[in-house]
Amino acid sequence: MESKKMIDEYVSNVVKTTNMSEEWQRLVLRQPVVLSGYVVATFKKHFFAKDWERVFLELRCTTLVFHSKEMGQKEELFSFPLEFSQVEYSVKNRTVTCFYSDKMSFTIKPEADKYKCWRESILSAAELQAVSMKDFEVLKVIGKGATGAVYLAIEKATGAKVAIKVMEKSRMSNEKALKRLINERLTLELVGQNPFFVKLHSAFQSEENLYIVTEYCSGGDLEKYMRERNYHLSSKQLKQIVAETVVALEDLHQNGIVYRDLKPENILLDSKGHVKLADFGLSKFIGVDPILTQSFCGTLGYLAPEVVEGKRYGFNVDKYSLGCLLFMLIVGRTPYYAKNREKYFKSVTSGRLFFPEEVSADAQSLIRSLMEVDGAKRMSFGEMKEHPFFSGVSWEAVYSRNQGFLRDVRDVHRERQMSCDSLASLERSRGTASRPRKEGFWDGSLSKVMGSMFHGEKKLPKNPTIPGFLFSSASMEAFSRDGSVVSTVSTD
Repeated sequence: MESKKMIDEYVSNVVKTTNMSEEWQRLVLRQPVVLSGYVVATFKKHFFAKDWERVFLELRCTTLVFHSKEMGQKEELFSFPLEFSQVEYSVKNRTVTCFYSDKMSFTIKPEADKYKCWRESILSAAELQAVSMKDFEVLKVIGKGATGAVYLAIEKATGAKVAIKVMEKSRMSNEKALKRLINERLTLELVGQNPFFVKLHSAFQSEENLYIVTEYCSGGDLEKYMRERNYHLSSKQLKQIVAETVVALEDLHQNGIVYRDLKPENILLDSKGHVKLADFGLSKFIGVDPILTQSFCGTLGYLAPEVVEGKRYGFNVDKYSLGCLLFMLIVGRTPYYAKNREKYFKSVTSGRLFFPEEVSADAQSLIRSLMEVDGAKRMSFGEMKEHPFFSGVSWEAVYSRNQGFLRDVRDVHRERQMSCDSLASLERSRGTASRPRKEGFWDGSLSKVMGSMFHGEKKLPKNPTIPGFLFSSASMEAFSRDGSVVSTVSTD
């Protein structure tokens, strides 16, 4: 019952019929504008119909955004994803109508000279072809988790290696798994093109599975890299890894996201050894002016005292985990460890730290400042960058990522071990495709949510000025059919 309530709230607050939540608004407004201008519009839901009114309308890739503002009131935004809508039009009446069900629709009526442009653009957006496993050649399994596995694959069109996270719907029939999925999906879009995070390639679904395709980081995760080298880094390498992690966390927080699972296993390395954060299942959007949260989540060894004590917390828990990470990279273990969970929690809340002799005075100082028991006393990112530990670090070079610093990074999955044309044949060989699905959980409202988030998104042509959603060049080609629409058009 709780799952259904949560799903219904998500549909109503995020997908279409009501004001956009702050999180969804930030995502949608990062999509490039394909077409914009004033139109006359009317909305219908059940037996309620809103009178025709003049609104400012934007088509952002495959989402229509209505800007509505009444006298003396704050502007409201309403979003309508077009991927799973039915579109009808009347040349005679000069209208375009989008249906989401037999109970809900909206109709727009542009000016006569702009009608064809709006009609063709909306039709193109609603008819975009989804990505599927046919677009990839699967090579091998590179990771496994509670809800599925991660595969190394090649995109047939480009020859580029990608990582495909496959989540079996049969293993996700509960609220917690669904929340983690939504968190990861939305966070990947919020971080957009930032080089300190794995980039989202596409997201789509089949009857049995959900798929998230991201860039492939050939260096593997930091935990494996450190373990193979007996947890030994030079001073320069250590500083660079921590500095890049600082920049990544700072960007997450500026986007209103608390990470909540910083650890070496979630830090991936690209071909030059640069840091990329991954696995955002425990991340949470709490806003730029944060609304504190209270969930108990994370990884033992990296949990902040406020999480252990069940207090409300915000961004500062990530700074505590950063202190634990620095300790781990130097010593080879986390600051606190105990076989008994209760003893471990007691050590965390005590704040007592003991450093082996290999931890320098500057590193000790930084770790203590990050692992303050009182989260409010943990240093800011600005203070971190000025700390003596980072002496000799050029923050400009950190941001630019021009030079690699881990010279011995290699492609950890360079050996080709298996080949198949589709994931379906791979799943049959592993016996996972026939797993029973929980009846009813993936029907109704949830299927629409997943249709919106995993419909099969495409990538835009490479354009560093577009930081948001990733779609394919095919989507832009569709928008420019017959020369009716170009990538950015204002009909105002």
